[in-house]
Amino acid sequence: MTVSCSRTLKLIIACLVFAASSYAEDLTLGGVVYKSAAVTQENAAYVKVTHSSGIARIKISELEEEWKHKFGFDAAASEEFLGREAEAKGQRQALEKKKAAEDAVMKKHYLAYGKANQVFDGGILGDITFNKILVLEPGQMIPKGTKFEHKGKTHVVTEEWSCLSRIEDVKDQMVDGKEWTGSVWPNGTYQYTAVSGAIRTVPRYTACFIKAKKLAGLEP
Repeated sequence: MTVSCSRTLKLIIACLVFAASSYAEDLTLGGVVYKSAAVTQENAAYVKVTHSSGIARIKISELEEEWKHKFGFDAAASEEFLGREAEAKGQRQALEKKKAAEDAVMKKHYLAYGKANQVFDGGILGDITFNKILVLEPGQMIPKGTKFEHKGKTHVVTEEWSCLSRIEDVKDQMVDGKEWTGSVWPNGTYQYTAVSGAIRTVPRYTACFIKAKKLAGLEP
């Protein structure tokens, strides 16, 4: 605790001392000459250099010994800061990667609607119509299909087909003959024995986005 406070105090003092060094001059930092430059300390690991061509962010550890001394460089404090920065960056990248993967799963959904011929626990078997929908990005060419607006974005139905299908994970209270509408994701096929005794295989879908993510390997 005492060491941490000491480092913090040293950093504050260095920042206060070098607040006055923000005047513009030609400076050599880390072997690079910056024209009309002003340098200020950002934190324990970096300095910010405002110069004639823009702004640079430089590690204090890469500066000449003179600058390290002026900024009261503390190697341990710098490493600690860089470690936290790297960890935070890794977490951000992981979240961005997960979000991109989830968006990819969401784009694979179909809008389904139809009447339940048979209701089972958590789902229906029925003649279902499926729509493949494309959400247009700004400036994207509009393909052929039925257009509609939803939540400020243009949607286009690019494909439509109907078939007997099994929809699982339906949250609505369903009874035979009731209409149902919702988003679904492919989940293989389902085999059942018809009244005639014939074995039938039909497409199988889930109406649960969380389950769709699990099928895509995004959830444990």
